[in-house]
Amino acid sequence: MLPDPVIALGLTAFALLLLVLPLAFWALSGGHSSKAVRLLVAAANLCLTAQLVLRWWDSGHFPISNLYESLCFLAWGCTLTQLLVERSWPSPLVPAAATPMALGIRRRRTAPATTPHADARPCPSSSCRARAASLPHPVLASGAAAPSTMEEAKL
Repeated sequence: MLPDPVIALGLTAFALLLLVLPLAFWALSGGHSSKAVRLLVAAANLCLTAQLVLRWWDSGHFPISNLYESLCFLAWGCTLTQLLVERSWPSPLVPAAATPMALGIRRRRTAPATTPHADARPCPSSSCRARAASLPHPVLASGAAAPSTMEEAKL
């Protein structure tokens, strides 16, 4: 058993979405909507909802301040949108299209890399985001850091 309920809920949501994926494609190939798919996606959405609420309660701020929290929120929104669209337009195409997106989002970071709130620290200087935004994408992808002072930039 995992000691952190936030991580346990995230892994449960991932497992449910992983279970839904072949069922959604099977329902699509049969041409009929599946209640089991809808039920499992609703259960995954409830796990994501509980995860976000616990994370909000634990951290004291709305849980979209770092990559992990943002991806949890995005997966929650994807599953909620899937359920709402499927309610008004019951087609097997909806879960077959939305489930891989939600699963891919959850796969990106199922659990935080370190402690749950270690990567939620504020930026040390007010201009670090502006400096990072001015770098081209390949420089950011290589892991190079932006200069923090004008002296560093001249070197």
